[in-house]
Amino acid sequence: MAHQPFIVMLGIEKLKLAIVALVGLGMAFDKSFADGKFSFTDTLNFVGPAQQMPTSLEELENIKAEFEDLDEEEGAQVAEFVAAQLDLRNDNVEELIEDSIDLGVTVYVYVNKHFLKN
Repeated sequence: MAHQPFIVMLGIEKLKLAIVALVGLGMAFDKSFADGKFSFTDTLNFVGPAQQMPTSLEELENIKAEFEDLDEEEGAQVAEFVAAQLDLRNDNVEELIEDSIDLGVTVYVYVNKHFLKN
């Protein structure tokens, strides 16, 4: 996915791009520490994810606002998207993270829908 300014994007696409960056960052850590050591060459694992990170506070605010505005269907889309993007060496940890994100999004959407929105 090419890096595009988050500000001009609509819907959950900007949220998905932020997730790609965060998942990429997590996978860079996973790859870099796979041998139990961190060396200078491991820093190259972080170049791609760093380029995809939101570049301004305004973009972060837009991403936060989009997350806060998720409905149940969008929450499910985001959880599925994370599961499709995440690929760690330890499948048990990967499954735990995917399940945790799915649960977290579900709980957030439920609380937001029933208790926080008027």
